[in-house]
Amino acid sequence: MTESLKICCGVEKIELMRVLALRTALVRMKLKPAEIFFVRRCYRAQSPTGTMEICASQREVLEKLGLPWYVLRIREEKSLILFYDPEALKRILADDAKWRFLAEYGYTTRTVEGTLAWLRRRFEKCDFPHEIGLLLGYPLKDVVGFTRGQAAPSYYGAWRVYGDVEESLKIMDLFRRGALEAERILTQPESWETCVQQIGALKVASV
Repeated sequence: MTESLKICCGVEKIELMRVLALRTALVRMKLKPAEIFFVRRCYRAQSPTGTMEICASQREVLEKLGLPWYVLRIREEKSLILFYDPEALKRILADDAKWRFLAEYGYTTRTVEGTLAWLRRRFEKCDFPHEIGLLLGYPLKDVVGFTRGQAAPSYYGAWRVYGDVEESLKIMDLFRRGALEAERILTQPESWETCVQQIGALKVASV
């Protein structure tokens, strides 16, 4: 393992892993079924001591994050990757209303593997298939409202809300509080492994 990944969560940490840890924290905490963002092929930075340049490869970063992941799109310098909780995705696919919506976009198998394979094909056909919002934990009514171009949203927040706002606001608040708790942990002078364990053990209750 390169020096770039031998990090702590305190002053010695490398900002890259802190940012990526925050981006995946809600999945690790089981508050979101999945999250997507670009992961570069190579991250270069100065070592904490400033004495040498270090490099974290894409493979090292993915392994260090320690979550199931799936490549949705590959570009020359970076890949769009989905980090996910398999059990949470299974629950989405088992929901008949959600599955009927996905089936409208060509999804034919209710397995996680088959769904992700078709999602990757969807990314080949269009810039951003909006049904992915369902896999990212957004309410079905909001994903449907956005993809079908319904009337003006009833609320603008972390995403556009359609219809009744109560459910959506509760989920937004849950995501917000989970992210704040994860950020609090990542500012502590603990080892990377300890921080990850603490984030995974967090319980953020709905209000």
